[in-house]
This record gives sequence, C-alpha cells and structure tokens, in this order.
Amino acid sequence: MTLVSGLKSRNTGVLGRAFGGNAIGDRGTDHVKIADLLLILKNACLDFRYGGRFLAGSRKTRFAEAGAEDTANSSYAELGALFGDRIGERDVIVDVGCGKGRVFNWLLSRGRANRMIGIELDPEIAEGCRRRLRTYTNIRIITGNILENVPDNGTIFYLFNPFHEMVMRSFAEELKRSYQRNKREITVIYSNCLFCHVFEEDPRWIVTPLEAGLRLPAAIIRIRPESI
Repeated sequence: MTLVSGLKSRNTGVLGRAFGGNAIGDRGTDHVKIADLLLILKNACLDFRYGGRFLAGSRKTRFAEAGAEDTANSSYAELGALFGDRIGERDVIVDVGCGKGRVFNWLLSRGRANRMIGIELDPEIAEGCRRRLRTYTNIRIITGNILENVPDNGTIFYLFNPFHEMVMRSFAEELKRSYQRNKREITVIYSNCLFCHVFEEDPRWIVTPLEAGLRLPAAIIRIRPESI
C-alpha cells in the first residue's frame, strides 16, 4: 500500500481554499469551527505582513496540457510541521510551483535568510510573486518549467503537488541528474503527496511519511547517494 492509497477527495470550497490546500480535513464547510476561522485570520495577517494582500484562493491553471495542477496556497499552520528543523544556514530552498509565494512569507517570518528560489510556470503569477517580494534580495523567482530549471545548488525542494504523475516522474529524474552535476544532500518536502509512489518505487530515494499535525499526507524524501 502506498502512502496516499487511502486519501479522500479534496474539498474545493471557499474555506478549503482559504486554508491553502484545497482541503479542510474531515470537516465539511457547514461545520467549520471557530479555530478554523481564527486560522484563516492568522493566514491573512501573515499575508499582509509580506506583500500587503491576502493570498488565499486557488486559481485554475492555464497549463494543464503541460501537466500542471491548479495554483493553491500552503497553510502557514502546516509549514512548521513540514519544514521542522530541517533547514540549515547554507541550504538553498527551492519552491517548485511557488505560486503566489506563501512559503517564502513563512520562511521570512521565521527569520530565514537562506537563498530561496521559486519556480513558477505561469508568467502572470510568477511576475506577481516577483513584484511582491522584490525587496528581499535573497529571493529569486524564475518563470519557467522546473524540468528545464532545476537549480544545481538547491538542497531543499518544497512541493505542494504541483503537477501530474508523468511530470513528477520526469522531475525525479531531473533531480538525480542535478545530483550528478553537483553531488550534495537533496531533500524533497512533498505536501499533498498524491504521487509519492514515484519515489517509493525507486530504490534511489528514501521516503519517510509525515503524519502528526497535518491535514494532508506528506513525506520527506531524500536521495540515496550511494545508489547514484
């Protein structure tokens, strides 16, 4: 059984999108608790702190034929559990399908001064993210396909299920090629990991499921250097 074999259908309601992941766990929108509304408010406050606007809400992709998923936003409440203490001072953090850049907001709010790179396929969304974060010299937003833009200095790659299975397979192969060009530790933080089996089936990757405190399935994936 793979990590996400029991994943339920995602909720695409307004409140679900406000949480950033198109899901509210097992609770329907008719039974949202006060704690959920407070979480939305906290998300909004952090959004406004870095860029002056609310970033919640999904956006239909214009690049479905390229295997892209709709643009969504990670929930700040989830990111602490996802990143944990995995970031070192020298890590280069890559947000694959960075969208509006909420992950960068969270990293900045934690005082992170690491070099950060966002890869976004949609030029309009990428430009909006670039303008919003233009004052932060440690952040670079690249417009383009990740398969053609894997940074060879990237050490932590964050994904919120940005594309379909075939693209995920190609991405995993590109990461291995990048490792060959520049041997280093590579960690993939994969939230909403619908295609985690791509890595689970490949002995060159070490997959560790994350469970505690998360609404959606997630995994930490590391390259196995001795197998490349």
